[in-house]
Amino acid sequence: MKLAAITLVITVALLNTAALARPGDQVPTFDINRNCSSEAAAGVDIQATMAGCVRDEVDAKKQLDQEWSKLESNLKRECVEESTIGGDQSYVELITCLEMSSSQWNGTKR
Repeated sequence: MKLAAITLVITVALLNTAALARPGDQVPTFDINRNCSSEAAAGVDIQATMAGCVRDEVDAKKQLDQEWSKLESNLKRECVEESTIGGDQSYVELITCLEMSSSQWNGTKR
């Protein structure tokens, strides 16, 4: 279990080190650990909640990486703003916004 958690943390760290070339060209960089720590703190099983959250966020980031360049700038901007309301930053929330706001989203439905 500890090895899986370490692997997830390393994966998240690598994802979070990507710098943006120009605003809107790449998926924004969110702090997955911070977002998932907040979510896990509210859960009954903190480790399981954290691991599940990180896995969901990493999967969502991968989907966004594949589809991002195909989306209109205004849609990306609006959904990034919505997915960061209140200081939280969630790739899952970003995908949800894209799914609900546009027929452009071709990502895998969850």
